[in-house]
Amino acid sequence: MKQFHPSFKLPGAVACLALGVFFHVFSPALSAQQFYVIDENQKLHLVDIATCQTTFLTDVSTNLGNFGDISFHPNGKLYGITFGGTLCEINLQTGAVTQAGQINSGSDYNSLVANGDGVFYAASVNGDFASLNLQTGAQTHSNSSWEAAGDLTFHDGQLYLASTGDNLMKINIANPSQSTVFFNFPSSVSSIFGIVSVVQDCNEVFTYALTFENGGSKVYLIDFENQQLVFKCTLPVKVYGGASQLEFEAASVLQFFGVDVTQPTCGKPDGSIVIHAYAENQTLRYSLDGVNFQTDSVFTEIPAGSLTIFIDDGDNCTKD
Repeated sequence: MKQFHPSFKLPGAVACLALGVFFHVFSPALSAQQFYVIDENQKLHLVDIATCQTTFLTDVSTNLGNFGDISFHPNGKLYGITFGGTLCEINLQTGAVTQAGQINSGSDYNSLVANGDGVFYAASVNGDFASLNLQTGAQTHSNSSWEAAGDLTFHDGQLYLASTGDNLMKINIANPSQSTVFFNFPSSVSSIFGIVSVVQDCNEVFTYALTFENGGSKVYLIDFENQQLVFKCTLPVKVYGGASQLEFEAASVLQFFGVDVTQPTCGKPDGSIVIHAYAENQTLRYSLDGVNFQTDSVFTEIPAGSLTIFIDDGDNCTKD
């Protein structure tokens, strides 16, 4: 649950009790930077980026075809996309596979990610871009000139793709043909097959690029501000794709723009506030006590005194 906790006071008339605006925000302790990868031999591994240690988890076995990429869904389960467009649930303990859906158009899918609403996005080496809602089964499909090299991820609400030609692309979900190159990977780095975002808290999202090459996979931190890659370490496996458990949270950025205040009459509980916030594809809820939430961003009948507002987008994350 992303929550803002700005405290403020409503200003009243001179010599009256008042509410004046100031902010106090809360952020939880950082979690470990870990993500999962599937390798060329269809084995799942857990990667701890702090130590660059790779732990083998299980073999993934299915007669539905090899997986080109993996992604966690907000339901907490891991899924994979086969090159043929079959979406499957993967048991992290046993590697057992259960079919969950099928993209009806396109082929050679090698990229997969989910957003906070539980919609999967998939891309292929042939320029296919598809969405699949796991709950309703609704899906879309389009074809563009760009080609997927091997992974999709979100960062600060924007969908990115590692494309052929060693480009990091900004994907226009509404109109994929209008997607653009964000920056080119340097010539010294090639075969980026995996990109994965690790959400530590709502202000700390780290996105990594993983190469596919002999001897293992190099891991680079993507510096979005300077449009460059920062080398971190080398994994002893050849990565097809990666996913982190809260990667979908990077699809929605909770933005807080402030509060409009109507001053209370001296001595009367008739003040009001209007909270201005936004998160794409999210229904925000608001509270003055952190317990009772409402979808209406307007609060009335407020007396003078200190208040703290809470904004919840339902993504189990606290925004600083």
